[in-house]
Amino acid sequence: VGALTLFPVWVQAPVLHGLEWCSAALEVGESAGQPVVGEIVALNRSHRPLVVLEGDIVVGGWQDRMICASRVMAPGESRVLGARCVEHGRWSGQRKHRAGGRRAPPAVCSRNRSPQGTEGDRQQRVWAGVGRYETAFGHSPTAALTDHLDRTVADARRFPRPLEGQQGVIFGIGGQVLGIELFGSPRGLVQRWTGVLEAVLLDAALVPRRATLAGAARSFARSIDQMRADDEADAGLARRVALTWGSLYGCAMSLGESGRLVQLTILDESHPALTVAA
Repeated sequence: VGALTLFPVWVQAPVLHGLEWCSAALEVGESAGQPVVGEIVALNRSHRPLVVLEGDIVVGGWQDRMICASRVMAPGESRVLGARCVEHGRWSGQRKHRAGGRRAPPAVCSRNRSPQGTEGDRQQRVWAGVGRYETAFGHSPTAALTDHLDRTVADARRFPRPLEGQQGVIFGIGGQVLGIELFGSPRGLVQRWTGVLEAVLLDAALVPRRATLAGAARSFARSIDQMRADDEADAGLARRVALTWGSLYGCAMSLGESGRLVQLTILDESHPALTVAA
């Protein structure tokens, strides 16, 4: 569809059961007292461990935010999560947010991950990422990323739902592979499918409409074996691991002592969809 080509991915590993993938189980509000741009207070309302992913968007509050880092929250756990604003033109409203399954596009998430600079620098880069869509598609009333994601809803519906047993998807944009998103279970992919598609379609709208060949996807999949893994951080009930090789950068989250994969995202940071200025 347009510049986006999808390649389904299966894995030869046992399916990970017992996790809550539906983001609607996350209750989110502003910090007590005066709200803080870089913080939200989150509660897992599920009786299962809840998967929270980098780039998950929560709507409402004093401004829409995206979650900074992936983690697995214990049932009933309440904690402050790091966040980035994705609605530059609003600082007022209610204290509660809504987690509806939407995700920030890869070009916005990649600006959040930079190891250089302060938190303020990373927030500025995220705002600049949202500004690309403002320039390309016209200004929304409050410079809200969700207003631009609305443009992708119809195209997202043109893709079929995940195939039986499918656990991941490789994205080709404009004739070149952008990256992969892989889940520990088919259920995880199904629950997050619409949000993933809408996000990547927004970046695809900024590059030439060209199909990506299957050979490029297979080559990309083989390159994942070359990536170096470095233990990065605690992620609640999981661990987060950074993956690097050449222009590829990724983050994998594995479950506690078992080491079973929960979720993996890898992007080619040299891809034009991440670097082009609208």
